[in-house]
Amino acid sequence: GLPPYMVFKRSWRHILMIAAAFILVLQVGGLAIDIYQNQGSLDKLSHEVTDEGVYELSEGDNTLVFVLSSLDRDYYASYKKEHPEIEEALSGFTEYKNTVATGAGTMVSFPSMLTGSVYKKDIKYTRYISDTWQKDNVYDLMSRSGADVRIYCDDLYFGNGAVRKIDNVVDRAQDSASYQTITTTIYRYTLYNSVPHYLKRFFWMNISEYSSNKSNITYEAYGDAKLFKGYDENDGFDYTSDSKSAVRIYHLQGAKAPYRMDKAGRKVSAATSREEQVEGEFNYILRMIRDLKKNGKYDNARIIITADNGEEDMGEYVALLF
Repeated sequence: GLPPYMVFKRSWRHILMIAAAFILVLQVGGLAIDIYQNQGSLDKLSHEVTDEGVYELSEGDNTLVFVLSSLDRDYYASYKKEHPEIEEALSGFTEYKNTVATGAGTMVSFPSMLTGSVYKKDIKYTRYISDTWQKDNVYDLMSRSGADVRIYCDDLYFGNGAVRKIDNVVDRAQDSASYQTITTTIYRYTLYNSVPHYLKRFFWMNISEYSSNKSNITYEAYGDAKLFKGYDENDGFDYTSDSKSAVRIYHLQGAKAPYRMDKAGRKVSAATSREEQVEGEFNYILRMIRDLKKNGKYDNARIIITADNGEEDMGEYVALLF
């Protein structure tokens, strides 16, 4: 006999039209929901961490915090064993051996270190970051006291609430050209995820389209060798009277792979080792401490050397010197 679609040609056409309309309604509805939910992503994309003031300290009071990613207590103990001179170089520091990280992995531990708000994984990470920086915290107090507070790390760990708290976090949305790129990026990304496969080619994009719009003062996360090279080129720290106190938090790669730093703190093409990279980090931290001493700023400074989490497997035990 004849196939069903020939016998019921008219009915079959109606069925296909209804099915197509139903699928279209579902996709449009899903797209609308995605766009609504991704509005929160604009909060992440619209701010930028700059390198302004990275080598600038106060003539008065200074606080420097060096957070070496994945620097486990045992890693520091190994370094100290190979470099016993560190004891004299850090005389006056107390090494704490009862420390525990606030979470396994930098994405969990570092924001909670900065803000005191622990991520319990009960909400989306982007919302946790956004909500955390909207709340009052120690940075509001420091800002009201006139301190110049700058944190050098990936912009991943900031919500837009940090713009009014941290002096080197700026709102890119104030620049109309930047905001256009930001919104275009997020909506193209949403459309790419939502549309049928054969339409995705119209919304494909390269992440460099977003990255290229960043300013030339964007801080390079985990660009420790670049940070140290700039420190040399700047001939150390500058001490100014622009603020009565300065707070600087440097999030460094520390003992985190990949290992591309030698013991002199320079970036190299061939793989090095965790030990060499840690030595390179301490090489410059000690130089910065000597800089403070040389310029008579050491006695009025607070210096903390610590980690966001410990070794790669569990990550609970962190080095802490203060």
